Amino acid sequence: MQAFMERHLELHTKRNRSYAVEEGKIFKPFHRLAKPIGPIAFDYTISSEGARRVMSTLNAFGVLFTEGLSQCAAGAWYAVISDRPMTFPEMSKKHRGHVRRGLRMCEVRRVEPEYIAREG
Repeated sequence: MQAFMERHLELHTKRNRSYAVEEGKIFKPFHRLAKPIGPIAFDYTISSEGARRVMSTLNAFGVLFTEGLSQCAAGAWYAVISDRPMTFPEMSKKHRGHVRRGLRMCEVRRVEPEYIAREG
């Protein structure tokens, strides 16, 4: 098991949070679904039997997973698009915190809709 996974298990155990480990992957409850924990680039596929065990352990209706980013080119990017521009004071405290964290951790650039349509 990788070091980041051990840290997540320690944290969830210390905070008395539910989790399930199946086929070397960690899952936690998320809105009545089981959600994998870890970097998005990892492959979180599990067998049908493994998914049943995770659902049973976490009392979930389904399991979210990804096959990683194997089809994305190096340097790939994604965009978050807002339907309605908001000023910072209009946002809830929670959303302001997410925006601040995103500005610290990501490169943020304003792009025109034509660029998104052209580049994908």
